[in-house]
Amino acid sequence: MEKLLQAWAKGLKQGLGNNLVSVILYGSTVRGEHVPARSDLNLMLVFKKIDLEQITKVGELMPRKVRKQSPQLVFWTEEELENSWDVFPLEFEDIRENHRCLVGKDLFKKRRIDKKHMRYQIEFELRSKLLNLRDSWLGISRDKYALGTYLVKAGNSFDYLIRKANTVLGKKIVIPRDIFEKIKKLKKKEIRLKRSELQHLFHQLHEAVESVVRNIDAA
Repeated sequence: MEKLLQAWAKGLKQGLGNNLVSVILYGSTVRGEHVPARSDLNLMLVFKKIDLEQITKVGELMPRKVRKQSPQLVFWTEEELENSWDVFPLEFEDIRENHRCLVGKDLFKKRRIDKKHMRYQIEFELRSKLLNLRDSWLGISRDKYALGTYLVKAGNSFDYLIRKANTVLGKKIVIPRDIFEKIKKLKKKEIRLKRSELQHLFHQLHEAVESVVRNIDAA
């Protein structure tokens, strides 16, 4: 896969010239966790200047073998990327830790994330998702399938954010591991829960996230 993408990236560089600053592969493919037809193929294309004609050329220069992988492309100018480290610290930290520069300048290699910006985004994300969790309760509380689906999706997201919070705050937050372990088993279909058990797990998740948000706010 990476050899195919590397060849495409070199072709892009030849076709687009110096205006193309870099092509960066990131996410599950770099971590070695890519599952064909299930995982996203994430690529960042960075330009000095960008317009819709440049994006059109990217499509024209994409070989069929790459197109068949349905790559998720993100287009930035170098200036936009430089000015966005305070806005997307979580996303950029993940890319910094799991990326490969296929061609051009590696814009993530030596960058460091401001922990203050990271903390703000983590708190924002957790509070937003907590509000969504509450809003969703009335609509799904009596639907066993909807409860299970929501818990799996929300549980993964909350688990990720809480782990990041621990990293930023120096492990000051107690993670309710039993809740997330049960949700992981639910996702893998290792356990089956009755509707009442799913409702109870939903309550536990709500209380745990509330506690984590309070701890982050007080840190």
